[in-house]
Amino acid sequence: MKTSKRALKALKGSIKKWEKIVNGTGADWGASNCPLCKLYYGFEDFHVKCSTSCPIAKLHEESCRDTPFQEWIAVQIEKKEFGYRPETAREIKLAKAELRFLKRLYSKLVRENEKEGVK
Repeated sequence: MKTSKRALKALKGSIKKWEKIVNGTGADWGASNCPLCKLYYGFEDFHVKCSTSCPIAKLHEESCRDTPFQEWIAVQIEKKEFGYRPETAREIKLAKAELRFLKRLYSKLVRENEKEGVK
């Protein structure tokens, strides 16, 4: 599965977003501050499924289903907070899990591109 440079750049931006969330200098504003969502998500209708071109959607069929983000967003919705920063040990653990997930995905996609001769 070849991944475009544009997609990898957006994924790297999403990693930076989550690094900031984990270290306490950033917040999660959902799709509005996610480089992958900005590139692939249908903002005209909030309920539109993510484009299947998104590297995460390619693995998980739609949106960020079956990723650490699902539990993270459930906590955010439960608290009715947006511009969300982790406050509890559980929330910090979830943010770290999302960051690890994105980093592993990035490494996997770069390796796959290298195997296919894409730089």
